[in-house]
Formats: sequence, C-alpha cells, structure tokens
Amino acid sequence: MDEINPVPGNVYVLGVDWNKSAGTHMVIVEWTGKANLLKKIVVPESEYIQTDSVQMIIDLNQQWNFKHIFVDAGYGSTQVEMLKKYGVSNLGSGLQHKVKEVHMNQSIEILDPITNKSVKKPAKQFLVQQTVKLLEDKLMVLPESEDTSVTGDKQMGLVQQMRNFYIESYSVHGLPRYSQGQEHTLTAIYLSLVVAWCWKTVTLSKVHSRSVELLSLTPLVCLTLRWKIRLRNIKRL
Repeated sequence: MDEINPVPGNVYVLGVDWNKSAGTHMVIVEWTGKANLLKKIVVPESEYIQTDSVQMIIDLNQQWNFKHIFVDAGYGSTQVEMLKKYGVSNLGSGLQHKVKEVHMNQSIEILDPITNKSVKKPAKQFLVQQTVKLLEDKLMVLPESEDTSVTGDKQMGLVQQMRNFYIESYSVHGLPRYSQGQEHTLTAIYLSLVVAWCWKTVTLSKVHSRSVELLSLTPLVCLTLRWKIRLRNIKRL
C-alpha cells in the first residue's frame, strides 16, 4: 500500500490480532459511510514482539488519533494492561478509553438497529456474517495489493485470506467452526468493524455508482461451505 496520512476530522479505527508465530496483524480502517482499509501493519515475530507491538500501537495512535482500538483478547491481556497504563500516564493519548478487548470465542453485545437495545450474539459468527454483508452491499473497499496468490501465511493478503476462509464443521448448538491459521489480517478486520454495531460512532451508507471509478470491476469469488461473496470493492492503489 502507498503511504497514506490521516485527514483531520475523519474517523479511524484500529483492529489488532495478536499472534505468537505469525506476528501481530493490525489494520487501519477509515469510516466515511463505508469501511475503507487504508493500511495493514504486521509486526514480525521476534523475542520482543509483544512490547514492539504495544509501542507500535502507541506510535500509530499518536499519528492517527484513533476513535477506537479493538484488540483480540486471546493473547493480548498483558498488552491491553500496558496500553491502558500508558493512557493513564499520558492522558492526551486517550488509550485508557480507546482500547477495548473482544473475545472472539464468546458473545458480543451489539445494538439492535430496530429496537435500539443491546443484544448478545456469538462474536466471531456475527462479525463474519456482517463482514460478508458489508462486501455484498459495497460498503467495504479493499486495496488491490491485498489480492495475492502466495503460499506463505505471512505474505498472504486480506483478499486471499478471505478466499481461503471456510466453515469446517458445526457444533452441537449449530455454531460454525471456522478454518484456522490463515486468517490473521482477516481477524483484525473483524475487530475493526465492531464499531459499526456496538458504538454509535459511524454510519453506514450505500456507495453510489458514480464511485465506481475507484473500484476494480473484476469480480473475485470467495467461497465457503455456506456463503459466497463477490469481492468487487478492491481499490486500485
């Protein structure tokens, strides 16, 4: 991706997926009536990956002034404490309020658009379904550079991760079990989209046809056992 700088007044959200072996994957999403993936950052595996990741988030927040920072709770409890502690000592950063943990294997509380009341949904299933809907409704724009065809997990772009993502089986309660190992950036995207359903911070609106010049018209098919997506919103950078 080309270097992009924040626009004053726009809403930016950071999604973070911690991982011991595949690095820490972060995505910066801009909300302007749709979700626009602006930047992907991967902190490579190292002896100090967690502290390096925390410092990276502090530096990115200083540059982008995120509205929210959503992180995977799986491997991130200590890092969350470090970020919030930094926020308490550096009130201008706002990190003590911006950083929010999401347990992907538990329930998530969302705002029902009809009743405007809080309801609980299985976190990962809900976020997968809503990501599909954003793509179908042309409410997400992805950089063409994320449309890769590689074998290494660390070099795999987001669009390729979407293609490779599928439902392996179902639990006795009917909940899907998803494929593992090639979805680190995809998980970060899920996390960055939490804001659309849990906080009244952003508004989704249809992308008008006159915006089509920003999109690749080449349809890409993303298959799972239950759903099919046409990834038409791939921005040429």
